[in-house]
This record gives sequence, structure tokens and C-alpha cells, in this order.
Amino acid sequence: MKRKDYKEIIVPEGELLGVLSKSFLCAGISFSELKTISPFFLTLKVPAGSKIYEEGDQEAFLCLIAAGTVSIVKGLGLPSKQVVATLGPGESVGELSVLDEQPRSASVIASTDAVLFSLTRRNLIEMHNTAQYVWSKIIFNIALLLATRLRNTTDLLAETLASNAVSQTSHFPNSFFQ
Repeated sequence: MKRKDYKEIIVPEGELLGVLSKSFLCAGISFSELKTISPFFLTLKVPAGSKIYEEGDQEAFLCLIAAGTVSIVKGLGLPSKQVVATLGPGESVGELSVLDEQPRSASVIASTDAVLFSLTRRNLIEMHNTAQYVWSKIIFNIALLLATRLRNTTDLLAETLASNAVSQTSHFPNSFFQ
């Protein structure tokens, strides 16, 4: 991974396996299967305030948060920047990039000091070649996670559109509608 805001560290295998076993990303994967795929994950130590990746970046990797919190930010560096979400231990970020290799749709910043288990697209493909059954479980879990996020986003969009429609009609005098 290219960024220098964080560094790769070594953690005991038991710690990695413990976090993986409790994550949604690895739901339904046995302990022995986790041992098979654990070498595909890189462990990153990220200081608070560091950019994990920026909107528009091309590098394809996802991160499972082992410790700390990260913020997903749209429009980083602009006056209109918005924190879209803050995620913590057991949650993941960056799943789309390992699937579609498109530019990042948002930036991710470490809100606190964080430890992340990173899975690159290259390692995900290698996992497919060596542990296809476990790979399929991870891909299925990513699909479920993305479906949940899409449903939540659709609900928020509908609420926003409904509230905008109400506020737009309130700008007109009552006599306008008579």
C-alpha cells in the first residue's frame, strides 16, 4: 500500500483471528478457515488524523477496523465537507474498491489511533485461487453488507426528499394555493 501516513505492523495470529472471527466480514467462517485466510490480511497502525485513503484514489483495498475509529468524509478539503459515518471495531470500510476497482467515492480518516486489518484486491484474488470456498463466504458477506448500506441510504434519501418537498411548499403564501 502506497500511503505513508500509517505503517504495517505484526500482530500475534491469535489477535488477528479473534478480530476476524467477530467481524461481519468473516461471518460463517470456521476458525480453521480463518487460519487459512489470515495471511492475506496486512495489519496497519494508523495515527489519529491520518488519511487512510482519499476520494478519487485508485488503490483497491478494504479495511477491517480492529481498534479505534475512522470517519468517512465526502468533500475532504472543501468548505462543504461532510462526515458521512464514523465506524469502529468490527466494522469495515472500502469494500467497493476490492470489487469494482473504481475511484474511491469518499475519503477515510482515522478519527482516533487505529489498527486496521487490510485486504487488498490482489490478496482477495489470491484467496480465490487458494481458498475458493472461504473466499465465496467473504464475497457473500460483502454483498450483504453493501445491500444493507444501500437500503439505509435509500431510506435516508427518501426522508431527505420528503423533508425538502415540505420545506419547498412552505415558502409560498397560503393564498397561492387557493
